[in-house]
Amino acid sequence: MYLFVIFIIGLVIAGVFPITLIIDSRIMENNIDQVTSLFIASASLGGGH
Repeated sequence: MYLFVIFIIGLVIAGVFPITLIIDSRIMENNIDQVTSLFIASASLGGGH
């Protein structure tokens, strides 16, 4: 049961990343490359091995 809950939470959190990229690309149209790189670097630090 716990593994199923963890799996569902992981799927929900994984869906947040592309949503934030889409919202931010609409807000900061001039700096899309820099913001995308920043988001990917932040995700790497948060989930790095």
